[in-house]
Amino acid sequence: MNEQEAHILLKKYRSGQCSPAEKRLVEHWFLHFQIKDMEELDDQRWQEVQEAMWEQINAAPQPEKTRRLKKWSIAASILLPLLFVAYYFFSAHISLHQKKLTDIEPGGNKATLTLADGRKILLDEARAGDLAKQGNFVIAKTGDGELTYHLRQGAGSQENQLEPAINTIETPKGGQFQVVLPDGTKVWLNAQTILKYPVDIKASHRQIEIQGEAYFEVSPSAHDPFTIHTFSQEVQVLGTRLNIRAYQQDHNIRTTLVDGKISVSHSSSKQTKILKPNQQSILSNQDQALRVREVDPEDIIAWKEGFFVFNNTPLGRIAQDLERWYDVQVSFEEESLQELRFSGAVSRYEKASQVLDKLEMMGDVRFTFEDHHIHVLQPKNNR
Repeated sequence: MNEQEAHILLKKYRSGQCSPAEKRLVEHWFLHFQIKDMEELDDQRWQEVQEAMWEQINAAPQPEKTRRLKKWSIAASILLPLLFVAYYFFSAHISLHQKKLTDIEPGGNKATLTLADGRKILLDEARAGDLAKQGNFVIAKTGDGELTYHLRQGAGSQENQLEPAINTIETPKGGQFQVVLPDGTKVWLNAQTILKYPVDIKASHRQIEIQGEAYFEVSPSAHDPFTIHTFSQEVQVLGTRLNIRAYQQDHNIRTTLVDGKISVSHSSSKQTKILKPNQQSILSNQDQALRVREVDPEDIIAWKEGFFVFNNTPLGRIAQDLERWYDVQVSFEEESLQELRFSGAVSRYEKASQVLDKLEMMGDVRFTFEDHHIHVLQPKNNR
């Protein structure tokens, strides 16, 4: 974004021409700075905000490589500098309290591959190149840190094998990883996730198991559906992009379709829903009901692009994500704090203190932390 675009953003808001997402986020930030009416800022103050905003953006380091930007990442790149500018001008209205004895670094690419014969490979420590030979396949790590499979030269049939060889990739708390399965399907694993898959996946009718959260870009096959099993759900696809969040600790399994068409079924009752793009199924672990709702999938898959995106998200669920990504424990002074709702976008690659600062600015809450334990407290003025 150049200087002219930075100025245009604020002008768009003043003239009512912002997109709904931009308008919602701008108003959210400024409402929490006790600016109830943006028009209360006179022209001189608006000019000061614009100039300071551009200085902040211009001083920020440029990314090493260009990536495809989603609407939420564009909004974040615009509004986060705006947040710092607003804090500079209106800090007299804000009282933040945070105990920062030691900061906590964000997660990164970490995973362990366990081969069918029990051998373990620490993928984050392994060098790029061939890692192992397994049946007809060679397992390799690319220069970008992605795990891939390719057929060995002269590979023959494995039809006589009695049991399929099952590999497991597991990301720890504070870990994520990307793998290309032998059939060409791409999988992004979020923190604390387990993926089990057959090495000769086509011979096993493309059936895999997932526990945790993963985003899939399934290689199309008109005659061989791709089946994803969780602890109480099955998803069948022919070729599509989708996200599954299936942590044992959560109260439900959320399956979000980006494009294509999928069938989602309860493993026991066989209750089935057909999802279309921009829909999410929610399988309750309590009443076993399978429901469908409309969502913005870009918000759901923001994690794989490096963002936490909150859209009226309860603090209890945000706390779960922080625990998994920063490998911390979160405790609440009062249970009611878990129901507080937040909206906004924050980079997953910021330190924990920076994320907590922004959450304090978004909502009526206070954080302290030490020794990888985050305490969620009532604001002082509510005591």
